[in-house]
Amino acid sequence: MINTDTEIDYWPWRWIHDGRECNSREDFRNAWLSIDPFADSIFNPRVSKHTNQRGGELKRKVSENIVCVHDEFKVTDKISLADYQDYSIKKFDSQMEKIANKHPKVVVAMSGGIDSSMVFSWCVKNKVDMKSFTWQNDAWKGEVNKIMEQKVLEIGRLAHVPITLFDLGTGEFNMDKILTEYCEADIFEFPHMHFATQGNGWIHGCANPSGWGELFAEYDGRHRVMGMGTDELFLHRPDTYVRLIPKRILEHVKRIHEPPMYMANDNYRVGGMWGNSWPDKIEVNQQKQVMRSWDEMGLLGSLSGNESWPAATKEWVHAWHSIDPDSCSAEQYNDMINVGWLKRAIVEWAGDSYVDLIHSVPCTEKYYAMNPDFRKYILSQVDKFFHEYNKRGITSEAFYWRGWKKTLQYFNKLPPSLLEQIHTLNWFLKNQK
Repeated sequence: MINTDTEIDYWPWRWIHDGRECNSREDFRNAWLSIDPFADSIFNPRVSKHTNQRGGELKRKVSENIVCVHDEFKVTDKISLADYQDYSIKKFDSQMEKIANKHPKVVVAMSGGIDSSMVFSWCVKNKVDMKSFTWQNDAWKGEVNKIMEQKVLEIGRLAHVPITLFDLGTGEFNMDKILTEYCEADIFEFPHMHFATQGNGWIHGCANPSGWGELFAEYDGRHRVMGMGTDELFLHRPDTYVRLIPKRILEHVKRIHEPPMYMANDNYRVGGMWGNSWPDKIEVNQQKQVMRSWDEMGLLGSLSGNESWPAATKEWVHAWHSIDPDSCSAEQYNDMINVGWLKRAIVEWAGDSYVDLIHSVPCTEKYYAMNPDFRKYILSQVDKFFHEYNKRGITSEAFYWRGWKKTLQYFNKLPPSLLEQIHTLNWFLKNQK
């Protein structure tokens, strides 16, 4: 369930199906079953499912009878950046305490970035019964991640917490098997918006066939705790930076085309993951969504009851919206970008033995190089949807899928967005009579 307690299981986006808010797995399944993807004039399988996007209206129509609404945060009393940071550490501590008290045995997936490291370090400090893992050869991870995975193992060694490394390219975790399972959509109660490999099937548990079955069995009985959603609340997104940088400076760096990555300190952030342009500055109280959308894995984990994250609190999200943009000094800005205030918390909790190993790296590649058999399977799926739309006389969509066939044949690279569209449409074909 979500939003039964807005300080434990909060999700900022509400799905309203025929005037009724969806809170449970059954609610969301019934809502999805009500959509006819081939006749609904509004539904688009190529856009966000359970969230809206930063900069968009707070209310978005998903289909003819479903609306996705982001909560509005009206700010009257602003707080300084320094007070917000102090509040955030205390709030994170209290949220983690709630989770640990409710779930004494946890498992933490470690990417080695600041969000997962905060969760990991808090558990180290508080002697939580924790197991941890990291993974390699994910379909959407690049070469630089292989460096980070080794750093994660070293973090575990220094913290005296064994961290298991799962190789997603071998055995039970054969990547083509996992991606095919996602495309087929047989074990999914409703379509999932996800990169398929970072938690694919977690909501289903060990009883169901899954490419992640071995991982489920390894941690059966443990509650997964992750740093999902905290990246914005922990102030290390460009969307937050543009709220706090003085307007005249932002206009200057945009005018001279200074990319935001140049402001990063390589002691924390590795690689050009920010892109070449600054996001637009969006003011609070203007009926626009100011916060970046969260990973929908959080929604799925919450609905499953197998997962929690400390950011699932309405009070903390409101506090983030309440930061006074004019309260940030140059020194604070530099420290914020380089997550110095968060690293100091980790040092206080767990010592300084591994804090310099914590880095932010690009989490995803854009494309997956397909093996011959998997390529043949994907092309057959593309053909299927070309014919599905063509026989219904929806020529624009038919041409869309025909175009993908030519692209895939030429480049042999599969983007996660296309994978998700195949998954979504297969789910409809198999679940709707």
